[in-house]
Amino acid sequence: METNKSKVRLLLVDILDQPIKGLQVEIRSADRVWHRASTNASGVLEFTSAQGRDLVVHVEHWVTKQMKPVAKFFAGLDDMAIKLVSPKIKTKVAAEPAGAPGLYLRGTYVVKKGDTLSRIAKAYDIGVDYLAKINEIQNKDALSIGQILKVPPVKNRSTQPQPHAKPVGTPPHSAIDAKKAPTTTTGQSTTPRNQTNVEGKPVMTLPSEQSAVIFPFSVKPLNEPGGSFSWNDWRKIHSPNAACFGATRKRQGGGIRRHAGRDLYAVDLTEVYSIAAGIVLRVSPFYCATDQVSIRHTTTDGREFIVRYGELDPKSIRLKKGDRVAQGEVIGKTGILRDGSGKKIVVTRNKNVSMLHFELFSGKAGLDNADNLSAGGEYSRRSDLVDPLAILQEGYLNTFKEGAPSLAKADAGERKPATSLRLSEAGEAFIKDYEKLRLAYYEDHLGYCTVGWGHLTGGKTSCASQNIKIGTSITKEAAQELFEEDRRKHENIVKRAITAPLLQHEFDALCSLAFNIGDLIRKAPNLCRKVNALQYSEAAVEFLDITNNGNKGLTIRRQQENAMFLRANYDSTH
Repeated sequence: METNKSKVRLLLVDILDQPIKGLQVEIRSADRVWHRASTNASGVLEFTSAQGRDLVVHVEHWVTKQMKPVAKFFAGLDDMAIKLVSPKIKTKVAAEPAGAPGLYLRGTYVVKKGDTLSRIAKAYDIGVDYLAKINEIQNKDALSIGQILKVPPVKNRSTQPQPHAKPVGTPPHSAIDAKKAPTTTTGQSTTPRNQTNVEGKPVMTLPSEQSAVIFPFSVKPLNEPGGSFSWNDWRKIHSPNAACFGATRKRQGGGIRRHAGRDLYAVDLTEVYSIAAGIVLRVSPFYCATDQVSIRHTTTDGREFIVRYGELDPKSIRLKKGDRVAQGEVIGKTGILRDGSGKKIVVTRNKNVSMLHFELFSGKAGLDNADNLSAGGEYSRRSDLVDPLAILQEGYLNTFKEGAPSLAKADAGERKPATSLRLSEAGEAFIKDYEKLRLAYYEDHLGYCTVGWGHLTGGKTSCASQNIKIGTSITKEAAQELFEEDRRKHENIVKRAITAPLLQHEFDALCSLAFNIGDLIRKAPNLCRKVNALQYSEAAVEFLDITNNGNKGLTIRRQQENAMFLRANYDSTH
């Protein structure tokens, strides 16, 4: 049961960075509405939810008045301040009586000979994609001399295009004036310099067109649902695995320490990108024949912190101390962990895998020196070490234009009575992948006669007692008929146990569990009770406890059924 709380302060502004007041907002998870209210005069909404939740921000559409999902985030911190930028302007602006077409409150720029879209974007501290979007430019390489572009806001309207210069007013995605800046729910300022919450963790700014941070890979990590190392999911919180922040590790020379970062698995020599602009503070050897690069980052929305990019291939690093790096610049490539003899080291399940070891330091202990990041304590790191999950989640969303897998996924339709559902094709494929097809009769580990996709012939009895010769084969068509018989049986087990409405993927996950353990009422009473009490997220946690005292195979299956139940993820890799 979740007990920790996330206190959240949400600031909503329009594209001109003006607070959106009086906007109806709902904060939802998959199973409930956590908060419903309107933003105050400062465009701020405060609420509290259980920590570890995937939450979706819904706002009222200004025309239809329907609630529309606009952003997703993960409530993984005790105290969070989030800024959400709307690409639209709610406030009506009076038209200029004799204004020429193409001149806007946000300012304009006339394209000159030699201009490129990237050069103009850089001059105004905005992203190329954002500049192209507000000007409806399809081909970013095709500008015309004399073309008028909309650029970030200026204090007053002008009848003359703006020159190449920093805009006078506040760019749409920079930090707002300190007097108007929101604070965390405990009253701490979230103004731009070293913007952190009470735990020293960077404040997340949800992205619009311009990204404050990006993900350090251009491809998704291998250790997330759907990846070939999904069991070491980099996003876990309450039950950390080897790739997660806080996981238990052995110290060299004896003793225990905690994992100081999050590991993102990748194919060997995958390029690693700078998540934001910054300056290199240190390049040095790291673990097991790899190097590290420590960078002091300053984001476009004013946050400052240090990131240590660890376990990089030494030959791939071209940076040195003092170098300035741009967002998206290649820092190096993921290295290969080797022992002193040059032999590859086993990382997980008898496999070696290349990775980025990503550490985050809030800067409370200093932003100018990265020579002291390795220190004492349970993490063997400097005192301002923090969990980098929020930053990585933010970058993931910006880079892949979708929430990181732990972020809330919109439900496909409404929940329906369990009695009206049947196992989907995806659910059937998941179960079959685990049960495996065997066309010859055999006896399982308990001595029960079995054939097809785990079908027990004659119940829990041996083959000999049924006059069946072990090794005798049936056709695949016959095996499918037996599976249909088992499908109906286990669907009915779920329907007898569950009185609450279900989404399709929730029903499929329960069917998979029933295929594996049988009677849910008797063998998973807590899970059934929580589902029937509409506590869907809490019920999902119960899957993880049904592992026959930590059986490795069952642990993996339960984790995957948990992911199916929560996020419609049908990954059966094992």
